[in-house]
Amino acid sequence: VCLESNSDLCGGASGGNSGIVCTGYDAPHGSLERRLLSVANQIVLPTMSKMGVPFEQTGALVVAWSEPEEAILPSLLEENHKAGDVNARILTPDELYHREPN
Repeated sequence: VCLESNSDLCGGASGGNSGIVCTGYDAPHGSLERRLLSVANQIVLPTMSKMGVPFEQTGALVVAWSEPEEAILPSLLEENHKAGDVNARILTPDELYHREPN
């Protein structure tokens, strides 16, 4: 049973974000937040499918706009992998512009 007070599913505070299923890469190691996000990531797609809720896996882009930001991309990638996002990878500039030409 899913109860929702609004006409749209997750129209309240939980739906006020971008709708991205967070990997928890930026949550502290061993924290409750990181553990809960890990569990949520394992059940979100099967749950959405079972409930008939449309859901599209689009991924997300973290863009480095400066050399210092680019320097931390490898550590962000490592944190994503540790958080269970084994599909995360660093794109080349050409790959990025191909995915997001604007």
